[in-house]
Amino acid sequence: MAKKKANKKELKKKDAKKKANKKELKKKYTKKKDAKKKKSKKKNSKKKLKKVQPLSGATLQPKAQENEFTDHSSNYKVLDAVKKLRSLKNPEELLAFTKGEKRLTIKKVIPAAMKRLKK
Repeated sequence: MAKKKANKKELKKKDAKKKANKKELKKKYTKKKDAKKKKSKKKNSKKKLKKVQPLSGATLQPKAQENEFTDHSSNYKVLDAVKKLRSLKNPEELLAFTKGEKRLTIKKVIPAAMKRLKK
């Protein structure tokens, strides 16, 4: 009988240790999860700050020396700029409008518009 009681006590101690280890592992696991969540929240907040809303319609920029305003394709959204490109009447206006343009969609439309104007 004494051996049975001793064995039961040892088994209880082992079970208690296992449970304690499991609790520690759970704590570590939840800490890792919480850390991941915090990191993902920080990343999302950075992404939100980087987004800039595009300009709506045309905004006019003043020339450096004069009080007149110039109209450039960079002041427009792509589709609006393409419409404006197609509506221009002479090649000089077209070149002035698209000066310094970097967007590929607009660059592809420029040669076609030039051909149309030269005819």
